[in-house]
Amino acid sequence: MRSSKRLLRLTKEIEGSKVLKQLPKDPRLFRYGFVALERGVLRRRQRDALRERGWSKRQIVQISLWSHPEALVQIIDVGWAEFVLLGDVYGVGHADVEERINAVPEGNDAALFALLDELGGRFALLVVETNRARVFHDPVGSQSIFYHDRSPFAVSSHSMLLSAVLQSERTEEVSTYFWAWSLPADITAFRHIYALFPNDLKASPAGSGGTGSGICACGSARVPLMFFHGQPLEA
Repeated sequence: MRSSKRLLRLTKEIEGSKVLKQLPKDPRLFRYGFVALERGVLRRRQRDALRERGWSKRQIVQISLWSHPEALVQIIDVGWAEFVLLGDVYGVGHADVEERINAVPEGNDAALFALLDELGGRFALLVVETNRARVFHDPVGSQSIFYHDRSPFAVSSHSMLLSAVLQSERTEEVSTYFWAWSLPADITAFRHIYALFPNDLKASPAGSGGTGSGICACGSARVPLMFFHGQPLEA
């Protein structure tokens, strides 16, 4: 009972916070979480607030990745891109994950999607190239991913963390669903922040230097394609 009261009080404190500095310094806050966004977006006070909470930063080409002290992070440099695995991931059928990632050739999306069929677990995969960044779900979307649908490119494991980083305002759109236990589809409580559907990807447009807000899969703008075992499903 005492633990439940503490969690309830923590939740109320979070809901009343608009910026990172105001968030409580509790290790359970955004546990195992991450936020990845374009370099230079975070201000000094925001960076200090994350460090005060034990979060660590990794610079991956143009993307700054911040992760919770308990988050599992594995970075594999294949030359043409850096593959960042966030969470628990394993190779299906005892496949070697690092070996399979290194076998993905540059510019071959078919091979990349085939790789996703061979990975299991609860994770997010961030693929960062010189001129773009893409983030993928695990096969069933058990790792939550939220994205910013405007510039700058930004994704996170928690919508509230992303809103605190970007200082996004709450949206009135959710008031319609106050009676429901959860919000429908990809809606969140914050303006310009949405949940990424399973089997979709969030990408910054190629050639943009990593910036941009297009949500795309396999080159389709604004309309993500659904994939099952590497094949697009018919609409």
